[in-house]
Amino acid sequence: MLQRSRPGTAEEFARDAGVHVDTVRRIEQGGVASPGFFLVTQLADALGLGLEELRERIRRVDADLISEKGAAGGDET
Repeated sequence: MLQRSRPGTAEEFARDAGVHVDTVRRIEQGGVASPGFFLVTQLADALGLGLEELRERIRRVDADLISEKGAAGGDET
């Protein structure tokens, strides 16, 4: 989600956010379950988003993923 949210490479995004590119990649791959507040603010700043807008975008992505999973018959309850 992060990389698709802006043009450029993951390296450029990481540099703009002030974090290591491996951190960006781990977050994108779900390897960071609960990133810290300051990391989230750095990423939001690099995306040019306020925290509230970032939260809303994440909610929409989550809703889309849940919807796609249900449409594919992946409801595992």
